[in-house]
Amino acid sequence: MIINLALLLFLSFVTLWLTSYRRRALHRWHLQWLSSISYQDFLDILLSLIQLGLILILTLGCPPVPSLAKVLTFLGQAEWQWQIACYMLLYLLVVIEMTLIILVLIVDLVFQKDSRLLFKKMTWLPFRKERPVASMLLLILVTLIDGVFYLGLLALLGKNEMTSLAVLILGYGVVKACRYSTWLSQLVALCLFTVIGLWAVTATLLYGWPVGFLLLILTYLMISFKEQE
Repeated sequence: MIINLALLLFLSFVTLWLTSYRRRALHRWHLQWLSSISYQDFLDILLSLIQLGLILILTLGCPPVPSLAKVLTFLGQAEWQWQIACYMLLYLLVVIEMTLIILVLIVDLVFQKDSRLLFKKMTWLPFRKERPVASMLLLILVTLIDGVFYLGLLALLGKNEMTSLAVLILGYGVVKACRYSTWLSQLVALCLFTVIGLWAVTATLLYGWPVGFLLLILTYLMISFKEQE
């Protein structure tokens, strides 16, 4: 649990630091060298590369962490059953219908804010029609590294301890929430991604990493194409 907690706290602070408006030097470097991609896409690439670096450093040079070979073996384990289709359908109903409806009601009624305007501003991995190839490559990169890091390495580290799994699920939501700037956006993102993390981690433990990763792919695709406008 300690390793999971430390990694998730580290990623949360790094995400907050990178997304801070005070990072003027980083903004200037981006404009000078990578102006062809948006700053938000640049941050997503940078965060994914940091996660990839953590995966390699921990699996290759940290004895308490499972080796890279064990992680790869875990990624290849799957139990394909007909119940998976029911699980996916139930997930779509819970996330798309129940969770979003509840969040919309909370934002509109409790906080007296325009939920449609709020969700419109909460862009993440938006699919851009003018750059379809670049958008898909970014989506593939983020989804793959998130799948290996959260559902692979961290799930393997905490699969035998409920507290560690709870830290993983909540920590996933916290890291994603740190991607946003306003407190209300962070609260909505925390609730939404914690639910996503709960279902993805559960699918990984029940049916294997490929099933959890498939669920993550489906989720990120929905988020990306929802925001293309």
